[in-house]
Amino acid sequence: MSWDKAIPERYHGNAQCMMLMQRILHTISPTHLRILYLTWPSSEHPIPLLPVSLPSLSELYAEGVDLTPSVQSGMAPQLKILHITSLGVGSRDIGSVLAHICPEVTHVYIRGSARCGPEGDPFLLFMHAFTNPHKPMRELFPTFPRWLSDQDLQAMAGTAYTSPIDPLRLSSLRKLVIGFTPIYVDPLEDGNRVVHKACMESLYLHVAMGGVQHAWRNARLGIPLNVYFGGRELLIFSPEPGRHEDLAARDRVEKLEVLKAQRFARSTGEHGRHDWLDM
Repeated sequence: MSWDKAIPERYHGNAQCMMLMQRILHTISPTHLRILYLTWPSSEHPIPLLPVSLPSLSELYAEGVDLTPSVQSGMAPQLKILHITSLGVGSRDIGSVLAHICPEVTHVYIRGSARCGPEGDPFLLFMHAFTNPHKPMRELFPTFPRWLSDQDLQAMAGTAYTSPIDPLRLSSLRKLVIGFTPIYVDPLEDGNRVVHKACMESLYLHVAMGGVQHAWRNARLGIPLNVYFGGRELLIFSPEPGRHEDLAARDRVEKLEVLKAQRFARSTGEHGRHDWLDM
């Protein structure tokens, strides 16, 4: 559901838009809604992931939302698939925010850019909690090319630089996809945002690979990185023009085909032949 199509122009203010979207969702019976596409306008005010609780929702595509504990969001206890694009603001503890909203989520896709503060990169910490929570990030950095200073690395890692962080409370999460490099509010001292972008791509891959030397080269080549561990998967896409839109379109087509197959299987009594979560 796109806000500009579903909502008259007089409601395009943030508060009015939120109020009317809540009414629309209540009207279409949120207790039975299973798949939802939500697109919000750009706003100076935070937008919750869900404007209302949706107890039966299994798949959510959200654009223009924020993931911070200060934003009251509805809950989706049965949500399995979560796609987020054009994320506005991310909490330094995204895992806890998602664990509260959708504790049973199995697949999380975060694509597009997000503006982050200069300290505690939320997506770097989210990825680290998913892959190596018991290892201080400082142990991963000795093999990282010194394009970023120790002070920069410590600022981005926050307390995780010297101490292990708590594992994610998302015990069902099997696949995490990150398809962007954050845009920082404050650029590096030299003001070269191109260099900064390359540094962040490299750092993400370096941490994802557990500090393996030269893993950053994949980012420079624009090659997606898959990391498998303990039955879980981390996938990082280097941000390229048009790539996110292409991937999202492909995912939508694949999901629709699988959903059709599921409905056919239910109608014929054939179950267990399609597992749409193994992508």
